[in-house]
Amino acid sequence: SLKRREFTNLTQSAGSGTKIFLTFRDPRADTYYNGWYDSSTQEYELFQAGSKERLNDFRSTNGLKPLKAIPDWNCTFDPDSLVQVDPEKRVWNRFKPSVYMLDKSVYPNTIPPTILRVIQHVVSSDPEVVSALINWIAFALQKRRATTTAWMLQGVPGTGKGVLVNHILKPLFGATNFTARRMEELEDKFNGYMENCLLCYIDEVHVGVSKRADIIMAHLKNQITEPMITIRNMRQMAYEAPNYLNWIMSSNMTTPIELDKEDRRFNVGVYQESPLREIFPDTTALLKQIEIELPQFGFYLHQYQVNQAQVRIPVKNEARQALIDNSLSSLDIVGDAILKGDLETLASFISDTNSASPLAQTLGE
Repeated sequence: SLKRREFTNLTQSAGSGTKIFLTFRDPRADTYYNGWYDSSTQEYELFQAGSKERLNDFRSTNGLKPLKAIPDWNCTFDPDSLVQVDPEKRVWNRFKPSVYMLDKSVYPNTIPPTILRVIQHVVSSDPEVVSALINWIAFALQKRRATTTAWMLQGVPGTGKGVLVNHILKPLFGATNFTARRMEELEDKFNGYMENCLLCYIDEVHVGVSKRADIIMAHLKNQITEPMITIRNMRQMAYEAPNYLNWIMSSNMTTPIELDKEDRRFNVGVYQESPLREIFPDTTALLKQIEIELPQFGFYLHQYQVNQAQVRIPVKNEARQALIDNSLSSLDIVGDAILKGDLETLASFISDTNSASPLAQTLGE
């Protein structure tokens, strides 16, 4: 009935076919939206409106009567559901699956060669490290949950870090489920981007240049592991939301972050010193081949037998240990050497008994 249609806000103008015009409010954020939804194709467009009056302007423009009371909708980010808009239940699910998540085609169940070579070049040729990254990606794509570990990619400019993230991972997860941020934004108290994403990429990481390095790392570790995170948007009250976010970072620095020896959150790729163009001179051809291989790679990841326990434990490779060692102070190194009975390391601090170093003098006595 007409009354029923007005109550649920299922309103469509003459000649619009299956297109339904929507006007509603997100009560948690106290934000208005208007737009349309096509029930036959599941496509939609929703835009934030500045006020209730703007919503009624939108309705009038599309031949609809103004509403005295704007209906509230449940606006969520639910990667477990493929239903994006449900006008009857008044639900807007901001999660939009990528084409590779929906693809039901069957492909050879192997990693495509070009994509594999890019991954090996970026993180390591070590099969254990490559396997750990593939397992991590497959978990995030299949389960759509936070892995509770992150990846740090290291290397000189042009080693393929951006190719891996922007041309392989971003399409797989979907552009609307991906966000790229600058390092300085980790210091920003507003973090609304964390709520509606599966993958966050931070480029040019060098936490040590910040005066608030310890605070940044503490916040980052919390956001990597906690099942719920506090979301703060501008001019809105903070609220708790489920944490689905997975983190990949990259840096041209050899020591982009400080890792303590008890760290249980960061996987670290080998520092790559050779540009990707040395093995793929034609970048245009490389990106075209990646695009061709992506459906097969998506199929492989969806068929992959994920090791969930491995996902939550960083791979203990030389690159990670080097980052930990570079983060240690002299006293940390000496203390660790004493506990391990490492006389070679202790001896390295005693180069000259006449040295002005109090530490060397003490060890030399």
